[in-house]
Amino acid sequence: MKNQLYAFEERQEKAAKYLTELEWLSNELKDMPEFDPLKHLIAFRADIFE
Repeated sequence: MKNQLYAFEERQEKAAKYLTELEWLSNELKDMPEFDPLKHLIAFRADIFE
């Protein structure tokens, strides 16, 4: 039972770490400007598709 408790506590610590990383990533993504594909059109060379 002691080993199960240690494994549970380890998973709990990892979950807290991942939650912190997820919150950081979410905040970083909020600060990014929204991508508009119509505004950022890229001209492709016609010979690529031949």
